[in-house]
Amino acid sequence: MMYVLEPKGVEYSNLEQRIQSILRPYLLHPNPQVCRSFGSDPSHIFAFSLGPTHGDRVVVHMWGAGSRVVFYGSSHKKPLKGVLAANGLLEVPLASLRKNGCEPIDVQMEKGGISAILHYRHAFEIKTGFTSAYGLESPTISGAGTRSL
Repeated sequence: MMYVLEPKGVEYSNLEQRIQSILRPYLLHPNPQVCRSFGSDPSHIFAFSLGPTHGDRVVVHMWGAGSRVVFYGSSHKKPLKGVLAANGLLEVPLASLRKNGCEPIDVQMEKGGISAILHYRHAFEIKTGFTSAYGLESPTISGAGTRSL
């Protein structure tokens, strides 16, 4: 799941309502709401996790003005390989994404402040700029405690 919010009239309003309906379950209870910032790191592709999906988690990205990011379509559904990176995320080789048919989606965020809601397994590459990433868990996860991004 990926949503990018950008002001564009009625489409923006409808998308904003959809995003609010997605985030509501995460925000109606005490939530770990872990926040980490990540800067540009061209040619390095990351994901917050590559393991099996457990529970309902998303990452909300808030991007700085002029940021450019490449998301990899369907990467959250594929059995990707990766290694622990110095920034605490998992680095995913481009070869693993290509092998699994994950197409790049290049997004330029001129004004920043744009949010993207991603599955925590979704792969991304920050070409320029930065993001503040907020990790959210649904209350349906039994024994949910603070988890790191």
